Formats: sequence, structure tokens, C-alpha cells
Amino acid sequence: MRKLPVVFTALCLIALVALPGIAQARQLHFGISANSRSGETAEDIGDIQDQAAETGVQWLREDIEWDQIEPVKGERDWTHTDSLFQEAAERGMTILPLVDSSPCWAVPKETAEEDCWRTFPTSNADFAFFVGKAVERYGPGGDFWEAHPGLDSELAPRYWEIWNEPYLAFTSGGQVEPARYAALYKAAVIAGREASASTRYLIESTVDAKIEEGVWVNWAKALKEAEPSLGSYIDGIAVHPYPASHDPDYEPENGTDASFKNTDVNYERWRAQGINKPVWITEVGYSACDDEADECVPGATVAAREEQKAEWLSDLFDELGENRYSFVHAVFLYNLQETGDPEAPDDNKEKWFGILGNEGEHLPAWTSFATAIEEFDGVPVPNSTIIAYSVKGSNASFSFIADDGTATFECQRDGGTWASCTSPKEYTGLTTGSHEFVVRASNDEATEGVPADMGWARRAPGTVADDAGTGTLTWSNVGNAKSSDNFYSSVEVPKSTTATAHYLKATNFGYTVPSFETIVGIQASIERSESSVGTGEVVDSRIRIVKGGTIQATGDKSTGAKWPTVDTVSHFGGAGDLWGNTWTPTDINNSGFGVALSPTLKGIGGSRKAMVDEIELVVFWD
Repeated sequence: MRKLPVVFTALCLIALVALPGIAQARQLHFGISANSRSGETAEDIGDIQDQAAETGVQWLREDIEWDQIEPVKGERDWTHTDSLFQEAAERGMTILPLVDSSPCWAVPKETAEEDCWRTFPTSNADFAFFVGKAVERYGPGGDFWEAHPGLDSELAPRYWEIWNEPYLAFTSGGQVEPARYAALYKAAVIAGREASASTRYLIESTVDAKIEEGVWVNWAKALKEAEPSLGSYIDGIAVHPYPASHDPDYEPENGTDASFKNTDVNYERWRAQGINKPVWITEVGYSACDDEADECVPGATVAAREEQKAEWLSDLFDELGENRYSFVHAVFLYNLQETGDPEAPDDNKEKWFGILGNEGEHLPAWTSFATAIEEFDGVPVPNSTIIAYSVKGSNASFSFIADDGTATFECQRDGGTWASCTSPKEYTGLTTGSHEFVVRASNDEATEGVPADMGWARRAPGTVADDAGTGTLTWSNVGNAKSSDNFYSSVEVPKSTTATAHYLKATNFGYTVPSFETIVGIQASIERSESSVGTGEVVDSRIRIVKGGTIQATGDKSTGAKWPTVDTVSHFGGAGDLWGNTWTPTDINNSGFGVALSPTLKGIGGSRKAMVDEIELVVFWD
């Protein structure tokens, strides 16, 4: 890991390769659907959570079932849910609550009793009221935590998921209605935020949803069109990109094709609606069911399918560990334990998603999951990178990115206050001397600890001299090359004469680079012009670095370029260019460090004069 070089620069335009702050390993939250709420007693719940905790996982996705807590309107029993949260907290685990499941009193009267839970409530206000009560109890600072001071209240859930898969007819009462879900979601978020302002909410998303036979809609677009202000209520996007029988790299053929790559498509669909929020994969997994259809991983036997499941899960988690998936902040595996009998395999996919067998034994996928947790689990901290910058006199511009596409930025100059900024960040009217630019990235969960930074200063030589190490022409007024003021160091040839000038040698720049730094680049900026009569010209002959007072033969930057007829600043070398030498801070700080130039003057048809107004150096170190 390395820190961004501090840069001393002049009137220049410099493009950099990526220069990050101190890079950090890509991390994201890992969780699992453990279904620990299915335990009849607190002890049963704890036993299931112990099985999950053995993997190292610290997040559980659990349903907060409205119909179980409030089967009669106004009569809420939190006892079982309290046990769920208490057992999790005692194990240092955070729950991602999924609020769903309507009680029969809240749905249309004609709804069959067995269908109430999967039907949208008649009143958004009733559902929102329940969400508010749940957040008030279990959210940050909630009643549950106040009643249990021995538990770590930092484990209180900030993120809440609203309804499960409303884009499927089965979980939306038989009719997929984007506008209905958008209104329900918005009402729930408003109530939840009123109960606890620090909570965040995940909207359920898919790529395309079937709203009636033969009619599919872009889900994100349909929700946004139904509720134009929806972006203000979305803190994250919950997706379930099940790959089914495909490996993680399979590219979907359309918006209904099962593929892990639908993670990317979902994110881009919301960005197209002007909503750039992190993705939470709240369900993903592979089923080892016995079926040649698209729902199961391939394999002739249960054992072969379990091995294939493990291999593809490892590949999937490895992909999420790459920076291209930095917009994904969490992944929850579905699920903990299989219920299928390996002696009697069948095609019921729901039985075969687990990482534990039906008797609690570790399956190959258990190791895939535990290994990924060890490698990637953590808070998704963004990292910024300065990718380009330009400094021209009193003006400066900086371009930067973050490895998290959902991140925002703050900038700071010269130790001042932090302020929100976007790339490129531009400054004008900067004084001469040293400056420092710092940028840091933030997302909803973290701010990077070591920002990307860069320093710069305008430097001119303390000494300029004529050096007869080359050529025959002597420079006059050599001291005029110390500053840009239209007073020149110059050399001249008469008509019909061609000759090369001595070196104009600039040293004593006054650098004080700390001894522990590594020199990574040097740039010279020379303001120059030529004046003549006739058709002659002035061209570069030698532009060389000076080390310890000695003009170096290596790394000559002359290309024979013609000098302009008006004062122009030209740049030689730059970031990453050491002019064919090795350097220590002692070399740079030495008064004999500098640059020397020698032009050739061609007095064809008239006299020729070469003029230098100012010489400056840029030194980069890391």
C-alpha cells in the first residue's frame, strides 16, 4: 500500500496514472437466511443461530412477520421476535429485518386465509404503522435495546427491507402492481424514518416483471413513474440474482433470464432513473435439486451437484470481492440448511439451497461461504483515486474517482474545511508557494480513513549561469531567467550564421524533500521564444538534468523542436520520469540540482535571437 506522492509543480498540465490513497481490500457485508425465527423456543432459535455463526457470519436476514406479531388489529405480541433479536445480539449478530406478511384483517375480505400473508394490505397506512412500531422497538435507540441494557445496542438494525419479491405474482396476492408496491414502500419508509431517523430502507428490485400475460415492464422504471419522488425514499436496492443452472459469468439473454449478472443490470436500471444507490443482494444461492431443468445445478448425483454448487458459489463470492462490484454493499446467502433427503433426491429446488445437510452436516458449500467471509466480510469502505490534474499558474484542476460508484466526495485545500465536491474540482486565484489538495470518498456506511492527497508549489532557480560545456555562443543577462517578467536571458547569431549556444544552467532550487521519501518524477517548465529577421529558426539542441552540479548525458529531453515566436511554456519530463537517473532526497535538496538547456540558432536571411523568460522545476516524490 502506498500514499499519493506530494507534488511540487509549476505552470504545467500533467496527466497521472491512478494515484490512490492507501488502498484497502474490497469488503462487503456477508449474511445468511437462517430462518432462525422458525425455532419454537428461544433455545431453538439460538441453536439455529449457532449453526450460522459457526461460519463466521455476523448478519442474519429474518422475516418480521406482521401476521404473526399482530394477528388481531391493535394487539401486538413481540415475545417471539424479542427472542429472535436477543439470541442474535448475544452472539454478536445483526439482523436485517424483512417486514412482510399481511394478517387477514388487513387484506381484502374475500382473500382466502392461506393467502393473506402474501397479499398486499388494503391500507398502506396500516402496514406503515406496523413498520414504524417495529422500527421503534428494534431500530437504533429502540425500546427493546433500552429494556436489555446488557446487549450491545450497536447491533440494532439500521437497514430494513420492505416486503419480499413484490415483482412476483405469488408474493403480491396474484397480481403484480408496480404502483401498488411503490406506494406501500414509500409509506413504510416515511413511518420508519419518523420512528428512527438513522434507519435506512431497501427497495425490492428485479429487472423485468410480468404484470399480465405477455406483458413485461422495466421494474425500476415502472416504480419511478408511479412515484416520481421515490428516489428520496431509497437507501439501497435489494436484489435476488439467482443464477439457477448457470455459472456466475453467464450473460442473461433478456430481462427474465436467470443470471447473477442481473446484479449489474438492476444497478444500471436504477441509475438510468437517476437513482444511484448501493445494491444489497439479500438472496442468492444455488440449488442441488435433481432436475435437468434450469432451476438446479448440473450433476449426475447429489454429491456431484453439491460439489458444483460449492465451486460456483466460490466463484460468485470471488467476483463480488472485485472492485467492479463495489456498488454491492452486502450479500446474503440463501440459505442455511437443506431439508432434502440425499437418499431420495427430488426436483423441489427449495429443499436443496443450504450449506448444511438435512442432519446438520457441513456440505462443500459451507467451506465456500466460510472462506469468503474470512476473506471479504467487513464494512464497504470506499477509496478515492486522483486520476489526473492540471496546474497552470494560479489555477488548478483535479479529477478523481472512487472504487465505489455510489460514493460521494469531500475536498479540502491547504488544511481548510472539508466541503462536498465533484470531479473535476477547480481552484482559481491560488497564490505562489506550497499548496495541498486532499479528497476523500464516503458512502452511507463509511468514510475512507486515508484520503488521496497531492501537494504542489511553484519553484524557480536561485542561480542561473552560462556553462560552456557545449556550443560556442554565450548567454547574456542570465539572471533574467529566474522569473516570468518579460526580461530575458538571451543569445543571438547574426545573419547567415548557424551556431549552438552554451548551456543556460539553472540550479539552487531550494528543495527540502524529507529523507524518507522516494523520488518518482521530475519535470522542467521553460518559458521561451525566439526573435528574428528572415527565414531562420531556433531549435532545441540539449535539455538535460543537472545532478550535483554536473550536467547529465542521460535522459536528454531535446527533440529538435522549433522555438515559438511568442512566449510559451514548454514542459519536459513529468510524473514517473527520472530523466534516466536514480535520485534520493539528498540529490534533490543539493544546491547543484537543476536543469540546463542549449538551443541551436540558424540565422538564415537575418539575425536570430533565443530568449528565456523563466525556468521552473517540478519534483514528485512518494
